[in-house]
Amino acid sequence: MIYGRRMRIAPLLVVTILAACSKGKDASETDNSKPAGSAAMVAPVKAELPPPPKESFKGSVRVINLLLKGGTTPLTIDVWGKRSFEFGPFQQAKGIAYGAATDWFGIPNGQSTVVVEAGASADTKATIGSVWANKDGEEATTLLYWKEGSAVSALMNTKPAGQNDAPEPPPAGKGLVYFTAQPLMHHEKTLETALGSRSFYVGDGKGACVHQRVQDKGFQAAILGGTQPTLHDLPPGKATFTFHKWPSGPNMSDKACTSPALFEVTVDVADGTGHLVVLHSRDGKAIEAAQFPLWKP
Repeated sequence: MIYGRRMRIAPLLVVTILAACSKGKDASETDNSKPAGSAAMVAPVKAELPPPPKESFKGSVRVINLLLKGGTTPLTIDVWGKRSFEFGPFQQAKGIAYGAATDWFGIPNGQSTVVVEAGASADTKATIGSVWANKDGEEATTLLYWKEGSAVSALMNTKPAGQNDAPEPPPAGKGLVYFTAQPLMHHEKTLETALGSRSFYVGDGKGACVHQRVQDKGFQAAILGGTQPTLHDLPPGKATFTFHKWPSGPNMSDKACTSPALFEVTVDVADGTGHLVVLHSRDGKAIEAAQFPLWKP
């Protein structure tokens, strides 16, 4: 979605009519002024339509805000359900700062849901992005970030498992750690300069590359970067991940994660849970990790 340009409101032209004054009036002149204390005519205010009924809200969605306005300034957002022919506008989330997520919420069937800059109304034309509705039993996250001159609303399905790339739950006795680095795509050039890499091998903090879920299916381990995530099933406890320059050696061999770590992330893994870790940067030099529960509690 393209971030709308600010709307410039044309100044309201006010015309003041001055009545000619005369010291003396003859009998032919008529005074059309209203008597003192008379009320001015006011157009009736049209009543706002009610919001949709609670039973019409379906599915579970949320928005993670990693949007840099203009690609440089962290932005705070609101989320609105827009007005329709049947229902009035309603606010789904308010004042969501950079690096934070909304609560999970449902969306009525057929209702348009938009992201706006904090403080803007549901009727603004300067919408930032859209939030897709889903069905009961479905969960999805909208990841909001800046790329190539516009805001991106990236959809990540999380339930039901196996549908539309939604991840399967971890095996018994383990937790799932899901890394994505999509917001870093905006900083690819500066990251190449600052770190020498825009994609990364994911290490286990002990000099080897951490095992990935895709390897259990006979596939080669993935490189973290762009829209490519990496998924890791790990036992409970604190897990330290190291991130290494790509390419730095034979593709995903043991040597790939022996190069000096560019940065580290620690995740408190819990049994049976999912952990979403989103790598992002405010300045294209220092990388941060925003962590969220992968699934709705």
